[in-house]
Amino acid sequence: MSILDIISKNKQSTQENTNQESFQDLNKLSGPEIDFLLRTLKTCTIKGEHVEIFYNIAIKLQNQFTEQQ
Repeated sequence: MSILDIISKNKQSTQENTNQESFQDLNKLSGPEIDFLLRTLKTCTIKGEHVEIFYNIAIKLQNQFTEQQ
């Protein structure tokens, strides 16, 4: 393996890491977005088997919101 191959591999690996971080940042919700979701979820009606799923999602949103504050 030549030095150019090693440098090319390192460069490609760095670009992949940067792309993953950018993608993760795009998927993070902002404080106002989380606040909106929590307020909207507060007024909706959940029935039957969806209650537990809804509860777990609401807790995750609330935790993420308090971490950002």
